[in-house]
Amino acid sequence: GHSLLAVRLAAQIHKQFGRSVGLSVLLEEGTIANLAKVLRPEAEEGEGPYSPLVAIQPRGERRPFFCVHAIGGQVLGYYHLARRLGPQQPFYGLQAPFLTEIGDESESIEQMAARYAEAVRSAQPEGPYFLGGYSLGGFVAFEMARQLKSRGEEVALLAIMDTWSPHVYQRLPQDDDEAYTLAMLARVRAREMEKDVSLSHEHLRQLPPDEQLLYVFEQLKRVGIFDEGMTPELGALYISNFVRGHRARQRAVHEYRPGAYDGKVTLFRCTEMDPRQLEVFERLGVEINEPTFGWGELTPEPVEVYEVPGYHERMCQEPYVQVLAERLGRCIEEAESCPAR
Repeated sequence: GHSLLAVRLAAQIHKQFGRSVGLSVLLEEGTIANLAKVLRPEAEEGEGPYSPLVAIQPRGERRPFFCVHAIGGQVLGYYHLARRLGPQQPFYGLQAPFLTEIGDESESIEQMAARYAEAVRSAQPEGPYFLGGYSLGGFVAFEMARQLKSRGEEVALLAIMDTWSPHVYQRLPQDDDEAYTLAMLARVRAREMEKDVSLSHEHLRQLPPDEQLLYVFEQLKRVGIFDEGMTPELGALYISNFVRGHRARQRAVHEYRPGAYDGKVTLFRCTEMDPRQLEVFERLGVEINEPTFGWGELTPEPVEVYEVPGYHERMCQEPYVQVLAERLGRCIEEAESCPAR
């Protein structure tokens, strides 16, 4: 009960205040006094070292599963997955500042991976490790596995959740078309909330940049993504900062050029795909039916592939997360009984 309340409260805080509050803060220190302290602007400075590790479900006898954030940076969305994996499976998220907080600068994939690998080793000093990542987190988890292996550590499970390989991703155009990015992000955000916003970048492109932001805000507010009290000016600023952060992390992915990984990759891929994204992939000659999403080019071992229902944005949410958790749980059990060499 407390965990679900924390998830809802964190989502509400982000909606109302535009501030990200780590799940660990709400789960472990969720009093009104502490929450007020966290929300004060001065709480951003001098509060001690920032840790990317969030104990979403710290109890249980099994080896922990460490799961890297998606492009947004937060790990609140893994709550349902952690819960469905059961009370005996410890589950840690690796989080980063939210997109609206990072401006135009992002760490590289290699830098993120090095920092997160250290955080993982602080919680579990020796392997074998169970690593995972969803969306952008798939790249970071892959690089963490490479770095840990290069230090002689064992990685018994590398679970990549609906992420195309860097080789495929580098063929996609850079996000320098603001109208395309805005329309895509609005559709994604709406789908996450089980809403439908049919924005087209062709329509947005006909508007001046400031009006594009206001129009997207109005469309998202109309379907309940923003509170009634949110003003157009604040909404447009929020969306602008969100897009800046998104571009910064997208650049990090475009610049990631990994070598091969001498280990097994386990891929969970969604059965549904955004029709407009499909059009882009087909136009660029990306083989969308290639079962390994390109990861087969980066490992000498066969890629283990599992299909899970739903769209990318919904795979960690109910009801789709049930299938993901069931299949991931089986992979963890197999990795535990037969650790990596």
